[in-house]
Amino acid sequence: MKQSLGFYRVEYLDNKVAQIKELISQEDYNRYKELNQLKSELQIKLKGGKKGKNNDPVLVQQLKDIQTELKEYSRPYFVVGSPMYNGIETGILSLPDSQGGDSPIRLTKVENCGNITFDDIEVED
Repeated sequence: MKQSLGFYRVEYLDNKVAQIKELISQEDYNRYKELNQLKSELQIKLKGGKKGKNNDPVLVQQLKDIQTELKEYSRPYFVVGSPMYNGIETGILSLPDSQGGDSPIRLTKVENCGNITFDDIEVED
């Protein structure tokens, strides 16, 4: 089960856009990658059955369980140790030039995110 390390308002200062993202650990991110890999493998195995007639019910249930667990990762997130995480301290989202290079950002921890939508929201001037 994923453990949230909190929610942050991420403001991209160059284009005045903000998002709310959840901070997760490297371990949770590795679990997410593992679950996605298992999901892909099961989907490939299940494609062999014609329209579900020959599908192994155990594999079908495993796929459903994995999809349920992946729902925990449905909100936008960033990972401890990532360039965005480092931006908490530096105020810079430092990416390779091919991905946009350095950009000024501001990350603010959100204490109560119960009523916040996770769509892009405009940054106040």
